[in-house]
Amino acid sequence: PSCPAQRPDDGDLTITAHAEANLYSEREGMQVDADIEMFATADQAAARFNRFMQPKLYTCLRYDLIKSAGAKLTMLKVQRLDLGKLTERVASYRLPIVVKAGVIYSDYIYLGRGRMQLYVNVIAPASREAQLRGFELRLAKLIVGRTSA
Repeated sequence: PSCPAQRPDDGDLTITAHAEANLYSEREGMQVDADIEMFATADQAAARFNRFMQPKLYTCLRYDLIKSAGAKLTMLKVQRLDLGKLTERVASYRLPIVVKAGVIYSDYIYLGRGRMQLYVNVIAPASREAQLRGFELRLAKLIVGRTSA
């Protein structure tokens, strides 16, 4: 996410490739958005990850969600998730959101390997919590496994 609270100067970084993918399963009530960036060098990708993972990230997650939802949301406390050491750079967070139908989770997974930086957002009902971690681990491993450093 980008937001007024965090605007790192990335003018020294060069993105050489970019791809996005979106998946929505109405039956499961889940949405997955993935965004992959390739940088000119592994050092540039690591620099982008480090600039991104600042304390203001929580504020930006909330800002991004409000901006994309276009509605007033009740958000609970951001929680850090532990997906283990899947690759060189890993960070993941959960932002619980209260809606009329109950609670949904907006999980953010950030992975980096070599020149690649991957951002994944999984939105799912809290009722899927028992399956969510396993799903996210499989998804992250699959995506990282298909990338090259």
